[in-house]
Amino acid sequence: MAQDYSTDALGPFREYAVPDVPLEALSRKQFQCPQDPNLYPTHPAQDNKTYHVGDRARYNARELDARDEECVLSQIGDRRPGAGGNRSQAAIDRVIRRAEETGRRIPCQQADVVLRYVLSDTYIDACGNYYRGVKALDFLGSYENMGTLFSPGRVQYRVPGSQFKEYYAGQTYAVKHTDFLFLADLLPGDMEKINRGRTAAQSTHTLDGAGRIFTYTGPHR
Repeated sequence: MAQDYSTDALGPFREYAVPDVPLEALSRKQFQCPQDPNLYPTHPAQDNKTYHVGDRARYNARELDARDEECVLSQIGDRRPGAGGNRSQAAIDRVIRRAEETGRRIPCQQADVVLRYVLSDTYIDACGNYYRGVKALDFLGSYENMGTLFSPGRVQYRVPGSQFKEYYAGQTYAVKHTDFLFLADLLPGDMEKINRGRTAAQSTHTLDGAGRIFTYTGPHR
């Protein structure tokens, strides 16, 4: 797994989310399309996304400096009466500036957590073979946002001109098969969901010339 964070002072990972399907239940499958190295999401929805691992690990705040990325100063709550909740960034900056001026170490008041997931989703290659592509993700909890846990090859964009300000629609892109941790056979029920998803997308998406990439074209709700 790629790591975007320091492992210094990081404690052991512990399971905090029960997986949909244990990783050991997947049956591995070799990539079978030599003329095109890419995999393509079977449909733009993420209703086939499945979690296999959900772990988290905590940092020991006493071993971190407040300037470390793993120290979540922006989430420090000021509990004093009338303080009004979270400290402002200006207040945090003042604490750091004073400590730097005096040469003191800046203690980390609240450390971040690291989240680790292994998930999979359904894909098809250019030869018509179906797979579950398994991907490992890990990131600091403070980085989590709407797109953090999207399956590879799937993305959502805000629909322009929508009457609903925050209406988003799914689209897809190609992913190299080597970008996955490994490939596996489809799970029971996957093909039914794939067919249903592809049928639903016919009224809202167009496919590229090869019939593999889904682009949202309407309606613009």
